[in-house]
Amino acid sequence: MKSRLGVVAALSLATIALRCGGGDICLNCDAVPSPTVGPINTVTVVGTVSNAGVVLPSDIIVIACVGLPAQQTDFNDCPSSSVGQVGSNNTFSIANVTPGALRVGFWAPRNVPATRIEPGDPFAELIGSPIELLANVAQNQTVTISSAMVNFNNMTAQATIAVARTPTPTPAPTSTASL
Repeated sequence: MKSRLGVVAALSLATIALRCGGGDICLNCDAVPSPTVGPINTVTVVGTVSNAGVVLPSDIIVIACVGLPAQQTDFNDCPSSSVGQVGSNNTFSIANVTPGALRVGFWAPRNVPATRIEPGDPFAELIGSPIELLANVAQNQTVTISSAMVNFNNMTAQATIAVARTPTPTPAPTSTASL
């Protein structure tokens, strides 16, 4: 029993140590760790990249940033960020995003692995329509970014944005087997 408790304590400490915010960009970060993070009180961001110029979409990291004031442009200063890689099928999915004012960036780091957006890294921020839908994304919602056209030359991305309640998964029926 003591060894299980020790393992649970070690895993809990490791989880807290992996969480980050501020100057780091990392998966599933928040400024203040929450004991209730989960699919019911977080936001999911999903989408597709249809064009990224000379950069392969699969080389792009999508950043969901919550709480960065509108006048600030440096996503490295984001108080709460989560990231997702665009896949070979040009889609991405970011789970456990903190609810709030959401900004979305597309980043193609020149040096991999990368933990910060460096000067010269291709970066573009979503300015799609209707961008005001991202001003206050509530918990248990899914943000869908469709057909993002990423332009690293002018540092913008255009897309269609939709926000809807995240569907609750239907539990699989239980089956009984007789022996």
